This record gives sequence, C-alpha cells and structure tokens, in this order.
Amino acid sequence: MNDTQLYLRASTLPLLVVLLGCSNAGSGGSLPRSSSRTATVEGQTVLDINCKYLGKAPGDLDSYSSSHDYRTIDTDFYRVSFTNRTDKDIHIAGVTYRMEKGPVRGQSTVSNASIKEAWGTTVIHPGKTISHSNSFVWAKTTSNTMIKTYTFRTADGDGKSLTFQEDVSLRYAQ
Repeated sequence: MNDTQLYLRASTLPLLVVLLGCSNAGSGGSLPRSSSRTATVEGQTVLDINCKYLGKAPGDLDSYSSSHDYRTIDTDFYRVSFTNRTDKDIHIAGVTYRMEKGPVRGQSTVSNASIKEAWGTTVIHPGKTISHSNSFVWAKTTSNTMIKTYTFRTADGDGKSLTFQEDVSLRYAQ
C-alpha cells in the first residue's frame, strides 16, 4: 500500500473520532467531557490520545501565555496528551481548527513554531508522552465544540513516510 492510500485510509477516522472524542453528545451532556482512546493506522496501534476536562481555568497557570482573557470570557480548559505507541518518532506536522457550529474566531491553522511553543516540542519519541495543559475553547453560543485536527508524520515498518490525522474535540458549555 502506498503513502497516499495509507493517508486516505487514516483520514477516514476523523468522523468516528468526532463522535467518540472529548465532546459531549448533544446539549444534554450525557457523555463525559474527558476521554481516552487509541489511534490505529492500518491495524497498527500508533498513538494514545487522552483528553481531560480541567474546568474554567488553565491547567497550568505558569505556562498560560494566551491573550485570551478567560477571567472575563467564559472558557473551558482541557489537558490533551499524546503517547507514542510505536518504535519510531511521531511528529506533529500541523493543526487546524473548526467549530461544530459557526466559524472559528481567530486563526484556523497554526504554524509549526506555534505548535512547538504550545507543546514544548513537535516530536513524540517512542514510548513517550507529551501534554498541553492549556487547550481551551469558548463560544458566543451557550454550547459548541471545537474540533482540532492534528496531522502527524512518522515512518511505517519499512521506513516509508506515513501521514495520518486525528481529531480532538473540545466541548464548550456555559
């Protein structure tokens, strides 16, 4: 199977991930906001994704550097962690943002430098975990979900480049 086929097969996962990710189903909030799951590509376990709801304040006040004023704008915070389950480095190659309802306010993509600033690195070494304690979402409506699509790059068992995407959903509710 070539890289394009692997990418296309891996990119079919986001719909399932949106349904099972870190979001509540509907406005009733019947599912927990925190969740953990394992991403697989072509039947291979590649990444553990953990999303923990922290509440209305940053998880790490010392590293919070956004100009977003969560003290005056109702905001929900999450700690997102990725654990590499392979024997190869996994690189965060990009992140795009979209809202379930309506447009994103501000940027819909981030630079590699911004990823490194937020996460401290863009590389997840084999068996290691990286975390971002201040992932946040807010909305003008009483509830919404921000869907972050992460693009990852690694190598397959033969050393060929492999790209895959995973969605992480952050639910906002007043």
